Amino acid sequence: MYIKYLKYAVVDSLVQLGLSPSQLLLANIIISFSHDRKPLIGGQETLGKLINVSGKTIQRDVKKLQDLKLITVKSGRHTRNANQYMPSKKLKALYGQNVRINMDRKSTNTPKGYYSNEDYLKSLHHKERDMAAFQLQMGKTIPQVKEMLSKLRG
Repeated sequence: MYIKYLKYAVVDSLVQLGLSPSQLLLANIIISFSHDRKPLIGGQETLGKLINVSGKTIQRDVKKLQDLKLITVKSGRHTRNANQYMPSKKLKALYGQNVRINMDRKSTNTPKGYYSNEDYLKSLHHKERDMAAFQLQMGKTIPQVKEMLSKLRG
C-alpha cells in the first residue's frame, strides 16, 4: 500500500494502538501546537469545547494518552493555571518530527513544512518573479534561487 503523506501513516498507527476518534483528534491537536516548541495550555472544559466533547471525555482521553506514553501533562492545579499538554518522544517519532524536513522537495500538493515552486514564486516581488521562475525551470533549487536573489539585492 502506498501512503502519500506521513499523516495517514500516523493515523493508522494511532488507531492500531486502540485510540478513539476523540483521542486521535486530541493527539493531533497537541502535536500541532508543539511545532513551535510550546505546550498546549488549556483546561479540560476548554479543550472539550474545541473538539465538541465534554470535559469528562477529555479527562478520560488524556488519561489514556498518558497510559500509552504519548503525551505528558504538567498540572497547573497548585499555581491556579491551566494544564500544559506536551507530546512525548514516542508521539513525535510517530509524526516524524525528529526527521529533518527536505526543503528542496518539489510538489504541487506539499505537506506542511515543504515549499512548492508556485508558493515560493507568489511570495516574491513581481520584478524578481520572472527571473526566479526561469531559474527554477533551469533546474535550480529554491535555496539556490534565494541565494542568487540575495546577492542581486545587495
